[in-house]
Formats: sequence, C-alpha cells, structure tokens
Amino acid sequence: MRIMKDAVEQSGAGVTPALWSAGVTPALRAAGVPPAKGFALVLSLLLVMILTIFAYWMLLLVQNHYSATKTLFDSDNARTISEAATFHLVRRHNTEVPRFFTDPQEWNQLQMQPFTWNNYAFSGNLEAPWDPVAVNQFTLRARKARSLAEMQLPLRQIRMEDFAFFSDTQQHLAASTLFDGLVFVRSGLTLDGPSLFRGQVHNEASPSHFATYKRKTSPWIDFPSLDVLFPPGWKSEGFPISAKDPRFWDVDHYELDLDQLQLIRSGAAWEVKYKNNTLGEASALILSFDDNVHIHQTYRELPHLPSAKVDAPLYIASSADILVKSDVQRLEGSTNEHGICLIAAKTLQVVPEKKSARIEACLLSSGEPSAHVDTGSLSLSDVEKQSWISEIHASTFLMEPIKKEEFLDALNKDQKIVWFRGTVGVQGTLNIATDVTQLHFEACRKIYPLLLSFPFVQVVEGMEKWL
Repeated sequence: MRIMKDAVEQSGAGVTPALWSAGVTPALRAAGVPPAKGFALVLSLLLVMILTIFAYWMLLLVQNHYSATKTLFDSDNARTISEAATFHLVRRHNTEVPRFFTDPQEWNQLQMQPFTWNNYAFSGNLEAPWDPVAVNQFTLRARKARSLAEMQLPLRQIRMEDFAFFSDTQQHLAASTLFDGLVFVRSGLTLDGPSLFRGQVHNEASPSHFATYKRKTSPWIDFPSLDVLFPPGWKSEGFPISAKDPRFWDVDHYELDLDQLQLIRSGAAWEVKYKNNTLGEASALILSFDDNVHIHQTYRELPHLPSAKVDAPLYIASSADILVKSDVQRLEGSTNEHGICLIAAKTLQVVPEKKSARIEACLLSSGEPSAHVDTGSLSLSDVEKQSWISEIHASTFLMEPIKKEEFLDALNKDQKIVWFRGTVGVQGTLNIATDVTQLHFEACRKIYPLLLSFPFVQVVEGMEKWL
C-alpha cells in the first residue's frame, strides 16, 4: 500500500477523494493519523452513533409505553370512580330526602347540576323526563385532567312486582324455600329450613346457616307499608260489585269463576261479561267486591315462551277476605293477556283442594293475619304432574339443581307444595301449614300499572354500557 501511495503522489494526481483502505479520508491523512487508527476511529464513531440512535429509539419506545400505560391507568381509574359515583348517587337517593334523581334543585331540566367528588368533576343528563314506572336512561361523565369516562346507566324505581316476598311484619317459615326476586321482611325473617335467595335481601335472615345468597344483600332500605301502593279512589275506576249481586252471590259469599270471565276491549274502555251477562264498561279492569269472595279456575299449563299479546292486568279486590280454592293463572284474550292481582283488605287464604298449589298472580293482603296458606288432600293427576314437571324445567329451578331435585322429589312423593309464581305482599303474618314441605316465591316482574312505585331506585342489571 505504501508503494501505491508513493506512486500516486509522484504522479501528480493530487489529493484523491477516495477513502484509503476502507475509510481513511484525506483529512485523517493530512492530520498524520495512520490509516489503521483512522479505520478504528470511524468504526467507533459509527458504533457511538448506532448506540445513540438505539438509546433514543428505546427512550421513545419507553415514553410511548409509559404514555399508553398512564392513559390506560387513568381511564381505568376514571371508570372505577364512575362506578363508585353511581353507587354513591343511588345510595344518596335511597337514603336522603329530597330524593336526588327527582329533586328539582339537583337538575336543570334534563341536565344534572355538576359536582366534584374524589377530585373528579362529574356531569350527567337524562334522555327524557323521569318516569316512575319505565326505565330511565342516565348518562354520567367523569373528568380529571385528560382522563374521561362516560357511562350510560338504566335506572328505575323499585316496584312491588320486583319482590318475591314483601312483609311489614316479622315472619317465620319452616319449609324449604326458594326466593326468586327481592325480599323485604321488616324486623327479620326466621327460617326452619334451607332457603336460597336469588335476589337482593333487605332484611336479616336467621339462623344464618339456613340462608344461601346468590348475590350480596343490598344496603338496607326501610320500605313503607303496602298502603302507599294504591292511588286515592282507585276502586271507583272499575266494576264495583256490591249488595249481594245475584250474578256472584252464593249463600254467604261472592263466587268468582275466572273461566267464566270475558274481557273485551271497547275503544278506550273495557267491557266485562260474566257467564254471558254484561257487567258494563269501565276504563280499568278492576272487580271490587264489598264482601268475602271465593275464586277458582280450571288448571292449565303455563306457556314457556313469552306472549306477543298486550298486557292488560285484571285486579280483583275485596273489602273483606279472599279465598283461593284452586291454582290460578293469567287469562288469555284474543289480543290481550291478563295477569291477575288479588287485593284483600283483610285475610287472603290459599286453600286449594289439591296437595300441590301453583298461584300465578300478585297477592296483596292488609289484614292480621294477612294470609293463610294450606293445601288439600287430593293428589295431582298424571297429566297435571307432567305439566308441573314441564313448568319446573322451564323456570328458575333449571339454574338451581339442588332446589329443583328437592322440588321434583317432593312432587313424586305426593307431598304438599305451594309455588307462588307472583309477588306475595302482606302487612300482617303469613301462616303456612306445618305439613307444607316446599314453599317457593317468585317475583311477578310484569308491571301492574295500578300499583305505585316505591320512591327508591336501582340500576337495571345487565343494561349498563360505557360510551
């Protein structure tokens, strides 16, 4: 290489722009740097440059990762604090007066007055004016710096139809029991058999080893008595039956055969016929009796699938006692479906002839004792027993295998069973015959518009969503 270099210099070619031996520049040569050292220096500079670029790239990667992690963390924090704020607002509404969601001081039309809670700024709005019966869509927004969470909450006031069992008086139950719905028993519920609660329980249940809960019990709410459920003068809107009306009177009581009722929509009113005799027309389906009334109906299996017919509940009220002498189920019209609500001012007695009784109705009683429940001595026919089994397999019992097997075993052994497939609400004592082995309560869940809502609210589960 030295010979080639000397040859070039002697040839007068001057300074060449080419690198000497893979990277030696004229500048290095002019500075007297040997070619080998120049090569090493260039490699070192290149290595430093590569390491610098790599370090810068790593810093950018770490910065992006930190930024994404912080955003995710802040977003999760905002969502967590939003859920906590929801619980706070619902609890505030249910425990303080005036009620938050219906307090005009807290709302500007549909817009919630903004507030700060746990260092987050909250705002919200309703999609429509508050409805005490339907579901109300409430949007809640939480903001802190660049963190933002927005969720839509379906809220509705708690109604009697949400309860499997409601009582103003301390109760004692001895049979094996399944409660499918809310439960409220003022002053507590005493159990003598294993009981399973699928819904929230607003009371103490003792002894605790007999009680099994599918979810946490909700904060205790002191619900008012049944009297608040009825608007003033509600009976006047229907069909009053009084003075021992011969169409219904039988010796010392009114007799009502539900199979003989015909409910016909007539414009905005209802026409009611009983045994082909027209009772008249009224705006509401309310049959109110001024004395004891006995009710019976031919048994038929409940359909498993929901009907597409319009709900139009039938209310049967008595200023005295109501005696149910058979199974009860909703009535079917050509275009309407009529759920049944029995309202007794005194005692409501369920005393069918068969050993097993299934009552698909909302039962409300204000007397003391409020209700007496027993079954008869006749066994179910094979057809009826198969219908019962079909209903059991299409009900909540399908999700509770232990209770289902207990129920089926009792049915096969011809034991006494009472299955309330609708809300039971009493002000006084509920007396259950001691030989009833299976006693089950199931909430109505379908709305009876005549009944007023409780002032308390709850979040409709499964319908919440983040926006």
